[in-house]
Amino acid sequence: HRTTMWWLHGTSISSYLLRRRRQRRRQRRLLAAPELRQQPPARRRQHKPPSPPVPAFFNAEKLGPAATAAARSAFASAYPYTYVQLADLLDDTRLRAVRQELSKLHRTFKETDLFKVYQTGDLGNLDRSDPTHAAALPQTLALRDALYSDAFRAFVRRVTGCAPLTGQTDCSCNVYARGSHLLCHDDVIGTRCVSYIL
Repeated sequence: HRTTMWWLHGTSISSYLLRRRRQRRRQRRLLAAPELRQQPPARRRQHKPPSPPVPAFFNAEKLGPAATAAARSAFASAYPYTYVQLADLLDDTRLRAVRQELSKLHRTFKETDLFKVYQTGDLGNLDRSDPTHAAALPQTLALRDALYSDAFRAFVRRVTGCAPLTGQTDCSCNVYARGSHLLCHDDVIGTRCVSYIL
C-alpha cells in the first residue's frame, strides 16, 4: 500500500490541515475575548417627549397618574351622562381672587328659552399684553391660561378619551341673580368637545 501525499502551494496537505486547525483554535480564542465579541446592534431608545409643565394654578398631584386613573374611572361609570367632578384641583386662594376680579367686569343680562343669566364677555378676548387687562385681571388671565394649557388639555384627553383639543379659548362668567336659571341641555356645539364649569 503506497501513501500518496498531495501538495498544495508548496505545502503538504497534512501540514496544511494541521495549520488550519491551529488557525481555527486561535480564532476561537480571539472570538472568546470580551472585547472582540460581536455585540448586537444597540437598540435605539424611544425618548418620550417631556410632559408639559403644570401651571401653578393647579394642584399638581391632582393631575398625576393616580388621580388621572381615578378620574377616568369615574368619568366612564358616570350616569345618566358622562361627567367627572374634580375636587381640590385648583388653588382655592387664587380662585377667590379670580372671583373678586370678575366682579369688576361688565355683565349683560341674557335670556333665552334655555337660560336667564347675567354674562360677561368672552374671556378669550382678554389680552395679556394689554396693560389695563394685565393690571386689573392678573389671576383671571392666569386661570384662563392654565385651563387651556398643554398640560391640562392632555389631562382632559387622558380622562375623557376625547380627540385632540385645540387651545381655542371659549369661556365666560355667568352671574345668577334671583330668578336666574339654566335648564338641562346637552351642550352639543359643532366646535365644542368638552364643557366645564368652575
